[in-house]
Amino acid sequence: MAKRGLNQGALVVLEGLDKTGKSTQARALLAALGSQTTAHVHMPRGLTHFTKKIYKMLESEDLRPESGVAKQLAHLACHAESVGRIADILTERAVVLDRWWWSALAYGWYGGEVPAAGIRRETYFGLVTEIWAPLTASVVFLFDQPHEDDANNTQPIRAGYQELAREQGDVTVAVRPGVADSVTDFILGELDHRGLLTDRGR
Repeated sequence: MAKRGLNQGALVVLEGLDKTGKSTQARALLAALGSQTTAHVHMPRGLTHFTKKIYKMLESEDLRPESGVAKQLAHLACHAESVGRIADILTERAVVLDRWWWSALAYGWYGGEVPAAGIRRETYFGLVTEIWAPLTASVVFLFDQPHEDDANNTQPIRAGYQELAREQGDVTVAVRPGVADSVTDFILGELDHRGLLTDRGR
């Protein structure tokens, strides 16, 4: 029986709040689609020694920056390091991307850290979107309903994600919470509906 994989060049984004099942779905999609057609990239962990080290520092209470702006710029440094690598992968395979530039805006801007430092909206938004300009999402699955509490999930951040989703409604699909297998089936069904799946042999 033929198995399904993602089309070469497809960029499938899993975006949204913490504790919403993004990582679980990334693993499930890789298992369903196969590494022959699909690579997984987590941001800001990225794909290089630099990005992995920065990510560990950002996750450490002892090493992460005290400044919210510094934290967001560290994330963006990882993004800048990773965009070219992701573009290279897309010339041969598809990518399932766990977080992308929406997170920089949702947490950095709508969450309040960047505007509190006096940085203008157009300055920050311009930097974020220019870094990510080489990549265009085929579809963005938005996870904005956490299954457990997390201090990072504030209402302004959730509202920020929803505003971004409205602005880019043509590529955005809202993911409702549910049993993991049913969510995976929903995502695969949407990928098929959008013509992003292909047969990859037996």
